[in-house]
Amino acid sequence: MPSPSDYYDSLITAGDIRNDINQRQALVHMDFLHRRLLLYTPPQKQGILRRLFRRLFTKRKQTTRIETPKGVYVHGAVGNGKTVLLKCFYHTAPTDKKAYFHLHRFLLDVNTRLKKYTHKNISESHVMNRVIDSYMRQAWVFCFDECVVGDVADAMLFGQIVTGIIKRGGVMVCTSNFSPAMLKPRGGVGNNVFQRYAKQFFAHMHAHDMHSTTDYRVIEGENKWRFYWYGDDKDAHLENFWHTEYQHVVQHDTWHPDTVAVRDRRVHIPRTNNGVCVFEYTHIIEGAFGAEDFMAIAKKYHTVALKNIPPIAADNTSSIKRFIVCVDCLYENKSRLLITATCPPQDIYPDGLVAFEFRRALSRLNAMQAVGYSRAYSTKNKKTY
Repeated sequence: MPSPSDYYDSLITAGDIRNDINQRQALVHMDFLHRRLLLYTPPQKQGILRRLFRRLFTKRKQTTRIETPKGVYVHGAVGNGKTVLLKCFYHTAPTDKKAYFHLHRFLLDVNTRLKKYTHKNISESHVMNRVIDSYMRQAWVFCFDECVVGDVADAMLFGQIVTGIIKRGGVMVCTSNFSPAMLKPRGGVGNNVFQRYAKQFFAHMHAHDMHSTTDYRVIEGENKWRFYWYGDDKDAHLENFWHTEYQHVVQHDTWHPDTVAVRDRRVHIPRTNNGVCVFEYTHIIEGAFGAEDFMAIAKKYHTVALKNIPPIAADNTSSIKRFIVCVDCLYENKSRLLITATCPPQDIYPDGLVAFEFRRALSRLNAMQAVGYSRAYSTKNKKTY
């Protein structure tokens, strides 16, 4: 079967990526895991009757414990190709029982399953076991992109699920901007409890530092900021964009409100037009929006305009985190993001508790400026921006 390196070579041949020595070094560990998985079968969960039969009739037999291969945890600076490597591993993993999650989507999925299995007469630990079992029925190879545990609640949830999967014989490959020592809840709140999960997690992972400072997203976007305008004439630039670049999509004078379904509720979209939607910063970033809402918006609209972004105060962590999640969801769904602001991109959040995460978002914003990035026109006139 093709290895992650084989898949990587095919992308180079196709001209999709360029060869990178730092990425090659990370692929060594993924190739090794790939070979281990060719010989590995996770243990099957046994029912009560089967376990009883085994105890009664196979007591004297020596059973050999199946050793679970160690996963791979690739970490390093933003934009250096970790996600490309993860997809190389996912596409070549030698099983159909595999799953790929961006961490935001994974946590949303976990919460959905928790609600499904929660009942009055079932303990919290039993519910969590049911959720973990549901994942193991789906897959035993898990690829997690952008591992970050900013909030203590998300950290505990992630810790319980991944350690439970590992105990059941699951194998993981993860990418992160955070080294193992830095993967902890923001501000240190709940870190002592989380580290119990982290210790179990990293005992079953090989951590690899990319040791690369190259940001391919900046290279792709060329730092031109085609879709980001600030200053006194920012609104004029956006209006001109509708009349020139988007004239074959936007039907002028036909802007209208819309809604997006998010589970059992509807999210109000104030201004839409043929696959395009427009928000004021105060409405979407300072409002009660979350990852689930941003994901639904990104799936429905190929282009999102976010107007009048101001500099965000260092202590306003809720707004900057919401902005980062918004960028992440749009980026993962290849939605075009148009921005008008009162400051340059790097000055939206120059310092503060979430500065590291913002630098990753800034890197993604840069990549979103690239020609060929968006899905906006994949089915309209064969034109792509």
